[in-house]
Amino acid sequence: MKNLTLALALALTASSAVAEPGVIVMGDSISAVSNSWSNVIANQGVNVQNIAMAGRKLRDFSIPRDLHADGQFDTVVYFLGINDAQAYLDPADVAEVFEAHMVFLIARGFDILVLYPNRVPIIPELDLSIRKVKQAMNKVCVKHDIDCRTIPVWRSYLTHDTVHPKPELHRDIAFWVIDVLDL
Repeated sequence: MKNLTLALALALTASSAVAEPGVIVMGDSISAVSNSWSNVIANQGVNVQNIAMAGRKLRDFSIPRDLHADGQFDTVVYFLGINDAQAYLDPADVAEVFEAHMVFLIARGFDILVLYPNRVPIIPELDLSIRKVKQAMNKVCVKHDIDCRTIPVWRSYLTHDTVHPKPELHRDIAFWVIDVLDL
């Protein structure tokens, strides 16, 4: 009888265990460096799967086809688009690829948070290109009811080149994302 009670208690404990929330990060160099905001989040005990890569443009990014919300990873933080703007790609083309990504992630059951940096005022033409890409992506987010946000803690003086964050900005972004996602 003791063994049966112990086995039942262990089974109940195992079945009630809840996996820690996990976040998948899709991004470019801002998210890919070893001291990035996503790594700061991971260092806070959050399960992070980072599939970011430096230099990535939206059209170059193929979301793994076997990716789906599974109870362990149910949220995607999507921080792409700056390289597309820097290449002065047509915002309509960027939006088309972005929408395909969003539709895929929604169909797979993910909650999505899309991030944008604040203004990046290195070159007026680039700033305009970033705003156009951001505007095109934002229309997709509105259409699909996706949470998209400009990072309020973004400060150009906390970057190496107005685009790539210094460690203190990575930290600020991380804690802001933790707060937004309630991790």
